[in-house]
Amino acid sequence: MPIAKAMDKLIEMVDSRMRGELFRKMRYYKLAKRSPEWPYSENSIQAFACQMAKLVPWAYYFTSISVKAKRRKLLDNIYELLCDRYTLAEDKSLFSFSGIVLPKPATLVDKRILVWELFDLLAPLLIKSDSLCFAVYDEGPYELGNVKIDSGDIIIDCGANMGLFSAIASNKGAISYAFEPFEYVIETYLLKTAECNPNINICNYALLDREGQLTFSQDSELHTVGKITNLAKTEGETPEAVGNTEVLVQATTLDAYVEKNNIPRVDFIKADIEGAERYMLRGSMKVLERFAPKLAICTYHLPDDPKVLREIILEANPNYVISEQFKKMYAYVP
Repeated sequence: MPIAKAMDKLIEMVDSRMRGELFRKMRYYKLAKRSPEWPYSENSIQAFACQMAKLVPWAYYFTSISVKAKRRKLLDNIYELLCDRYTLAEDKSLFSFSGIVLPKPATLVDKRILVWELFDLLAPLLIKSDSLCFAVYDEGPYELGNVKIDSGDIIIDCGANMGLFSAIASNKGAISYAFEPFEYVIETYLLKTAECNPNINICNYALLDREGQLTFSQDSELHTVGKITNLAKTEGETPEAVGNTEVLVQATTLDAYVEKNNIPRVDFIKADIEGAERYMLRGSMKVLERFAPKLAICTYHLPDDPKVLREIILEANPNYVISEQFKKMYAYVP
């Protein structure tokens, strides 16, 4: 390879590293280490968070593959600690995090997923250290800066899953419409979450840009995860990557749902729906234009998500102020 091309390649790699998610985590890891409380031995939740943060340089300098086994072991240990500390006294099948009540997961994989979500969504409550929170965030929080839940807000929880975000919204005095297309997830987790936390309305729909029945492919191991089969294949994924259990789900648009159910306004939209975020936004153009809800949208499922999602949001309402951090897009209208 000519020297000029080799130098260009090296510069591109360094630039990519400097702008990447792991580089951001490295910065916050170093900030956390400067704290006089490090390694937080008096608080075991924080101590486990420190152990999680210590895996960041391993992933940064070597490879993320080398830390997977250690991370899984840590997640299992953290789950055991959560059981010891946050199990609800009146019902051992439930967690209570300062009034945010959740059913305990039914499988080992779901337990690990819950721990990851707790770090993203409840890190300030559990860890109480900004730099340490930023070092252990994975996808990132749904509330950041001006994008936050206020009491009385009407929330659209798109991809509700176990209902953690809806439970947090409920705890803050908001009303949540929890959209979840998979009956397994609803029956196993979401019904219990809604029973234990007020003002959660379960909506058994996939939010997209169309109405009617669609085929979803549900992951054979992660039963709480699935994608729209046809759309996933359109994006170039193989059947193996999509999953191997096909289920029929009912789809609707947010514009249609709001109109049919006389919902007076929408204040916040959260979305983590495995690459279908763009379709959900296209079915929400009237809501974005009329109500200008705060937005927290995942951007890591498809390579062009940041560009496409930004374009859709600004097409619907050019007054949005948009920023990207972690693996999410945050937007609000001043």
